[in-house]
Amino acid sequence: MKSKSKKFFWYIIGIVLFCIIVGVVYNLFFMVEAKKLAQNSVSEIRQNFFVAEDDLSNINISSGYRENPYSLDGVHNDVVPFGVVVFRTSLANIAEPSYNITIGESVYQGIFERNPYDNTFVADLETAIDDDSQIHATIYIEDDTYDFTLQNLSSGWEIDCYEAFDIGLEALDECVQSLKKGNSFGGECYIKVISDPNNMLDIFYWYVAIVDKEGNTHAVVVDSSSGKILSQN
Repeated sequence: MKSKSKKFFWYIIGIVLFCIIVGVVYNLFFMVEAKKLAQNSVSEIRQNFFVAEDDLSNINISSGYRENPYSLDGVHNDVVPFGVVVFRTSLANIAEPSYNITIGESVYQGIFERNPYDNTFVADLETAIDDDSQIHATIYIEDDTYDFTLQNLSSGWEIDCYEAFDIGLEALDECVQSLKKGNSFGGECYIKVISDPNNMLDIFYWYVAIVDKEGNTHAVVVDSSSGKILSQN
């Protein structure tokens, strides 16, 4: 009787040890870290930022990759390249300005759309731009033309988009951990460039945000020079 009890005891111990080993192996080789899941759920990342200005207008182009279709719904979709052009001018009564933009040997032409929220004019070149690209833009407004040679402003920043993303994920770690559901992530991430409230051309920050499926946004603003977190919500 004692022999059977002893065998049963060691049988139970063996089962427990087996379960522990399986759990350890699973966590080591199959369980994905929450941060890694967030990094694989990026629905928009702006990798660089080009600018130019004159006395009346300024133009900027930011490029990278973003999901298609684009929707702040907490669900990550496959990404496509983009190159968003924003043209701002103090000229009044402008209907449909058009553009001719040369990036290296590629030429992009089209008509701007007006952004009703800030009265800028926008277009998407649907291409990601290399950091060292030479960019020249000609804007046509009625019979007048305005020429710009854009410079890569972000190349002078101490913190690039990937470093800003890491800083943001560390600051938002509690949110990142809460959105981990097994080996899936219940949200999507955005890394954008934003300007200061006064819209000064030479002051920009990284905006790192996580949007969950309930529509909640958790975000930080990262100083592009120091990496310091300036605000968090």
